[in-house]
Amino acid sequence: MERKHTDFDNLFNIVSWSMTLQDHLREQLNFEVTDQTDYMIGLHLIDLVNEEGYLTEEVDAVAAQLGCKQTQIALVLSRLQHFNPPGVFARNPSECLKLQIRALDWLNPAIKILLDNLKLLAEHNFPALVKLCAMSIIEINDIAEQIKT
Repeated sequence: MERKHTDFDNLFNIVSWSMTLQDHLREQLNFEVTDQTDYMIGLHLIDLVNEEGYLTEEVDAVAAQLGCKQTQIALVLSRLQHFNPPGVFARNPSECLKLQIRALDWLNPAIKILLDNLKLLAEHNFPALVKLCAMSIIEINDIAEQIKT
């Protein structure tokens, strides 16, 4: 039996679009933010996220663009940084790692210090990290291995 082309087939063509990161973030914004001003700030911040998920503008620049206080932008940004995927809205790789580790409920003061000093980790300057983090080389190495994954 020959199948006829129907409007139902056209529906599949319309629905088959792929969701972008911005689409995914807007969907979360719709559920998470009810205040109208915060929602508008959130939409603007979503538009400033690049394809890797990094925020491309600093808080002070966004505040100037929108005519808002920096504290209000920072508060909305903090909420958006809890969105999925973990690490989205970070402004640099270190912040991205912190957000991802926070999502795993793994962030503690020693790990925060380690993440603030990724350059030392990249240089394998373990004596400095041991001193800063008050951790053993073994613990730092274990954390470094976890970060790599």
